[in-house]
Amino acid sequence: MDIKEIKPQNLKSVYMEIATAYDVGTAVKIKKLFGGQKVSFPKKLFNNDFVYTYIKSNYNGSNMQELSKMFGVSERRIRQIISKFK
Repeated sequence: MDIKEIKPQNLKSVYMEIATAYDVGTAVKIKKLFGGQKVSFPKKLFNNDFVYTYIKSNYNGSNMQELSKMFGVSERRIRQIISKFK
């Protein structure tokens, strides 16, 4: 079957949601990677090493609120991270 013939509404639940949000090809790739598994996605996208390095490199003394929002952590946590590098 040609993937171009498949419509999102012909797919099951989560695959239909993925195909609607992105495309059928993406839904098929995700099915091949994770089909039959229970998968949960962490709320946070980035690992701690990246976050710490990014904050160390980009903190300018006045962007604590921006960094806090970017990584979904409190300003207190940003201060704790910054203090590790002083």
